[in-house]
Amino acid sequence: MAGALNIVRSAPTGEWGGKVQLTGGSWDLRELRGLLNTPLGENGGLKLYASASQHDGYMEATVYDGDLGAQGCTQYGAKISYEFTENFDVSFTAERIDDESDVGAWSKFNSFADLPA
Repeated sequence: MAGALNIVRSAPTGEWGGKVQLTGGSWDLRELRGLLNTPLGENGGLKLYASASQHDGYMEATVYDGDLGAQGCTQYGAKISYEFTENFDVSFTAERIDDESDVGAWSKFNSFADLPA
C-alpha cells in the first residue's frame, strides 16, 4: 500500500466562539469534545480544542475477567494564526494524542492476559 495522509486543521476564526459535544452509547461509550476560538488583535486568532473518548470494549472475555476492544483516547491541541501583511501570514499547530486503546492494527502486541483469549 502507498499513499499520503495530509491532515489540515481549520484556521481560527478570529472571533469569540466555542462549542461542546457530549456523546454516550452502549458498552459505556463516553465522548466529550470541545472547541474555543479567541481573537488575537485584529489580524489573528487562537483555537483551542480537546476530545476524550472512552469505551469499555465490545466483546466479553470468558477466560479472564474483562472486555476486549476497549478504547481510551485523549487529544488536545492549539492552532494560532496571524496575518502580518496582506501577503504574509503565519500559522502554527501543536497537538498531543494519548491513545491507550485495544483496537487497531498497531495493537498486535501480546501480553500474558491476552494469551488465553
